[in-house]
Amino acid sequence: MVSTGRRSANSSNRAGAVLASIVISVAFLGVESPGVGSAAEPICRAPRLVGLTLELAVGQMAVAHCNGVNPREPDGGPAEATTSIQRIIERQSPKPGAPATAVTVWLRALCWQSAEPGPPAGEPFIRRGPTTLVSGLFLDGGPLRRRSSCRSGTPSPGTIEVLDPSDTRLVARQRVRAGRLAHIRLAPGTYFVRGTFANATSNGAPIQTLPVRVRIPSHRIVRRDVVASIK
Repeated sequence: MVSTGRRSANSSNRAGAVLASIVISVAFLGVESPGVGSAAEPICRAPRLVGLTLELAVGQMAVAHCNGVNPREPDGGPAEATTSIQRIIERQSPKPGAPATAVTVWLRALCWQSAEPGPPAGEPFIRRGPTTLVSGLFLDGGPLRRRSSCRSGTPSPGTIEVLDPSDTRLVARQRVRAGRLAHIRLAPGTYFVRGTFANATSNGAPIQTLPVRVRIPSHRIVRRDVVASIK
C-alpha cells in the first residue's frame, strides 16, 4: 500500500513537470496558451475615412491597426481599379469609432471643372406647360478646380431680353437676381435670347451674351440659358 502511494505521487509529479515545461516552451515561442494569462487583442476602432482618397484611407487604417479597406462602387458592386480618375470616399461602414476589423467604403469620382461651370448640359429642356421661356445668365470658364462631383453653375444677376428674329425687335425683358431664372410667357414661335450681366464687366462695360436662337412650341416650357465665356 505504501509503495503504491509513492508510485502515484511520482506519476503526478512527472505530469506536473511536463505541463510546466509545455507552458514555458509556449511562452518562450511568444504564443499565449488559452487560460494561462493571455492578453486581450487590441480592438480596432474604425477611423473616419469619408472625404479621403482610397490611398489615404489605407494609411489611416494602418495607423488604427485595422486589417484593411473594402472598396465598393456607389451601386454596391466591387470597385473597379482605375488610375485615370481619382476618387474619394463618400460613405463608410461601420461608422467612425465603431469596433471593426475591416471597413467597407463607397467611392465616387472627383471632377475637374472650370471655376464657372456654366449651365446644365443638354439644353434646351422642354416639358409640358404654358408657353414659356425659362432662361438664366451664366458665366462659363476660368481656371480648373477639383470637385467631388461635377455640377452646373449658379445663375448670375442681370437682364434677359427676348428679340423677334425677323427684325430684332425687343419682345420682352426681365431682370433676374443671383441664383434665379427668368420666366417669360410668350406666343409660340422662334426667338433670339440674350442677356446682360449686372455683376460682370469687360473693360469697364457690362458683359453681354451673344443672342441664341430658341423655338418655343405651343403649350411647352422651354429652358434655354444664355452664356458668356470667360478665360
